[in-house]
Amino acid sequence: MFHEKYFVLRTKDGYDQCCDQVLAFGEHFSKTYGINRRSILNESTFFHVVGGLPTDAMHDILEGVLHYEMKEMLKDFIKAHHMFTLEDLNSRIARFDFGYHNDKNKPSPITEQKLSSNDHSLKQHG
Repeated sequence: MFHEKYFVLRTKDGYDQCCDQVLAFGEHFSKTYGINRRSILNESTFFHVVGGLPTDAMHDILEGVLHYEMKEMLKDFIKAHHMFTLEDLNSRIARFDFGYHNDKNKPSPITEQKLSSNDHSLKQHG
């Protein structure tokens, strides 16, 4: 259910509150809010990063909706249409040549429990 009405949009005041928490409490809130520090761009009279910067489509896709879409697609291919099995997928992932420079980034096998869970994520842990 990725729809704008289910999320709280960032406002200037909300941004300032998030920055205050990041400054006071550090890394946990930085990861939670996606903010490392207060932007110097906000010192301009007619600009604020909340309304002035374009969205980061790759960040939104790679760390957001892509996990959801891939998991739903795999569930449909494997469970509904029986196009292949989870074991086939994991076997092909294991045999795929990602190149020597990507050995550390190789995806781990997807478990039946992870595929069937309702968390909308396929987060990989080595």
